[in-house]
Amino acid sequence: MTISLLQFFLLLLLFVTAYQDFKYRAIWWGLIPLLTIAIGVLGFQELGHYLWRFWLVNGLFFGLQLLVLTIYFSLKSKQVINITNRQLGLGDILFFIPLSALFSLRNLIVFLLFVLLTAIITAFLLPKHRQNIPLAGIFSVGLIIVLGLEWLSIVEVNRFF
Repeated sequence: MTISLLQFFLLLLLFVTAYQDFKYRAIWWGLIPLLTIAIGVLGFQELGHYLWRFWLVNGLFFGLQLLVLTIYFSLKSKQVINITNRQLGLGDILFFIPLSALFSLRNLIVFLLFVLLTAIITAFLLPKHRQNIPLAGIFSVGLIIVLGLEWLSIVEVNRFF
C-alpha cells in the first residue's frame, strides 16, 4: 500500500504536466524523456523484457491513429495537412510515447475512450475563444487517478491483462 520513490516521482511528473498544460496549453519538452524513463523503469519492474511488446504494439496503434487523423484532415481540406499545426499539439503527440508502456492494447483503448470523452466534454465547457484542449493535461489527470488507485490498492487495476 505504500508508494515507492519512483512511483512518487512519476506522479509528480504527471502533476507538473497537468499543471503546465492547463495553465499554459503547452508542456516543457523535457517532461517527455523524464516520463518515458520513469514509466519504462516501472514497466520493466512489472513486466521484465515483455515491456517492449506493449510499447511496440501501442506505439503502432498510436501511429495508426495519427495517420488516420492526418488523412482525414487532409481530405477534408483538400490538401496535405500537418496535424501539429492546428489539430494536435506536439506535446500531446509526444505524450503518447510514455503512455504506450502503461497498458495492454485493450486497456489502453478503454483508457483512451474515457479520457477522450472527458476531453470532448471539456471542449464543450470551454469558452469559444479558448478552444484548444489541454489533452496531455487531461491524460495526466487520468493517469494520476488510475495509477493512484492502483498503487494505493484502493481499486484492483489490471493494466496489462
